[in-house]
Amino acid sequence: MDEIKQLIEQQGRAFEEFKKANDARLAAIEATGHAPADVEAKVDAINAEISRLSKDIAAAQRPAVGATDTNAEQDEMKQAFFARGGFLRSGNDADVKRIQDTMRSSSDPDGGYLLPDATVGAIERVALNNNAMRQLATVTPIGGGGWREPVVTSGASSGFTGETGSRSASTTPTISEVKIEDGECYTLLPAYTRMLEDSSVDLEAWLIEEAGYSFADTEGAAFVTGTGVNGPRGIAGYSFVANASYAWGKVGYTASGKAGALADTNPADYLIDMQHTLKAKYRQNGTWLMADATLAAIRKIQDGMGQYLWQPGLQLGAPDMLLGKPVLTDDNVAALASDSYSIFFADFKRAYRIVDRRGITILRDPYTTKGLVNFYLTRRVGGAIKNFEAIKAMKFSA
Repeated sequence: MDEIKQLIEQQGRAFEEFKKANDARLAAIEATGHAPADVEAKVDAINAEISRLSKDIAAAQRPAVGATDTNAEQDEMKQAFFARGGFLRSGNDADVKRIQDTMRSSSDPDGGYLLPDATVGAIERVALNNNAMRQLATVTPIGGGGWREPVVTSGASSGFTGETGSRSASTTPTISEVKIEDGECYTLLPAYTRMLEDSSVDLEAWLIEEAGYSFADTEGAAFVTGTGVNGPRGIAGYSFVANASYAWGKVGYTASGKAGALADTNPADYLIDMQHTLKAKYRQNGTWLMADATLAAIRKIQDGMGQYLWQPGLQLGAPDMLLGKPVLTDDNVAALASDSYSIFFADFKRAYRIVDRRGITILRDPYTTKGLVNFYLTRRVGGAIKNFEAIKAMKFSA
């Protein structure tokens, strides 16, 4: 708690310094048409420090990650996997096979074995802590066979009438089916034989951290840019259409006012306009998502009253805010470029669904690379937009 408090205080002080430096930059631009190089450099340096502090605060507030035993059976399985004579260290799979046969969840050695539930849970927490879309979207566990969900794209007619008043015939609601197939997400973790033979090395902690970060990177990219082929379809993997011509199945966008950059004049107006393209029922739970460099550019913007659009979360558990709504960064979102879709604003829980098939399998391969043992881990994951009304994008164009 003390560490978090200190980080929040540092961020507050840094933001006050940033505002002074950026005010000087803006004054110089207004007076001479450009800012001195040393002023620009100072603003960028403080901006980068604020970004770092925001990430450190977020990391410090996340729950500690570690595997916890749930029962004696799970504890026995962990011993079978991670103990000195266990499967990971020696390749001895007799105990793992015996336990999983009893649980009726065994896979043959060629297909891999299911990791203990507590270990899987810890890996998933690492992935969650380092994946913006997992923090924002609706996450649904499934047993297999993907996910099917009917969505009403236009509802039946309704209204008010008196007891004997006339009633119009109801129109038939339009239904669209959302299909989310779960694809195989894998990671390959190499370990030196010496490391496995060293009993002082906590193999479970190593596996949790390495697999968690690897899955977070792979899934995080897929939830933003994925094509939907053998894996998730990301929020940027759909067709975009100008919001005035919005149609179900496409993501509506508004323009930034300038190709590859924020508008030169009143850039805040374009962000406000984008925010209000989202219907009020979604806007109240809206969150901004963009790459860190994009947020750094927005942090310099003021509204017409000289107030900064971005504000740090200066209380424990409070997120950083942009135009009064939480803002998260994900560097899988496109960087600023001509015609790029570099900002999303959405009620992500209504807009996007992630499906997880429970369990992670592990296959031990001591043969492919001499002196190394490769651990091949797989899990089943899918994702797709489920409500196109609940998400909007900004296209960086005139």
